[in-house]
Amino acid sequence: MIGELEVVVNEPFQASLIKHLFTNKEDLKLASPKSTFPFCEDEWEALFAQDPENSSLLFKIHDQVIGHIAFLPKDEDLYLCYVILLPEFRSKQVAEKMMTEAEEFCRLNYPHFELHLNVKKDNLRAIRLYLKLGYETYAEQEENFKMKKKLRY
Repeated sequence: MIGELEVVVNEPFQASLIKHLFTNKEDLKLASPKSTFPFCEDEWEALFAQDPENSSLLFKIHDQVIGHIAFLPKDEDLYLCYVILLPEFRSKQVAEKMMTEAEEFCRLNYPHFELHLNVKKDNLRAIRLYLKLGYETYAEQEENFKMKKKLRY
């Protein structure tokens, strides 16, 4: 890896800390299809304010925020979402380490037994990663696969 990956809880949520991760329209649409481009801090602040159980993790290397993952509880399920990693850190196993750290955060901070996510059908790199990490497809939508993984048994 390129350096030691540090995980920081973004609490209270500060959209300004992740804005630089979403300067590319395609990256924003992959991470959050309903978000407006360019990245709107107020929109994201309002989203995270909806539920105090929402969590945001920042991933840093050498004190630079290089990635983000969030968790949104919805009914009985816990969703992993808003996954982003700076392009220069992709294909270097950083995303795998981010996901592993995020799953451990869930085990320690949420009572849920499964972690759910939605992924665009054409996001093959992400799908390969999720399958490698043990996620299973349980539903197919027009543009997305719904996947899940057991966090505890």
